[in-house]
Amino acid sequence: LAPAGSGVAPLKVAIDEARSPRLAALLVAHGADTASVDRRGTSAFCVAESKGLREVALAMARALRDAGRWEEVERQFQTMPPPCRTFIRSVATEVLAEPL
Repeated sequence: LAPAGSGVAPLKVAIDEARSPRLAALLVAHGADTASVDRRGTSAFCVAESKGLREVALAMARALRDAGRWEEVERQFQTMPPPCRTFIRSVATEVLAEPL
């Protein structure tokens, strides 16, 4: 994992290295901030997008929805770069269409 003080959030390290939807959802369910950005301004959803990890992004979005934190997705959407914005729009559409 990233060394302390590296500016990389644990959630992003888990996504990038473990690539585990279950681990990402667990971290989000326990309060991990999907909006925090690293030194390059990259958020957790954008890390998932850049690695082609749709299942990880879906798991994070579901965890946010289930925890009543959906506004985090909406807030981030405004500041995401275009490729990430397109990706999260499709993830959000899928998650919001699912029954609770």
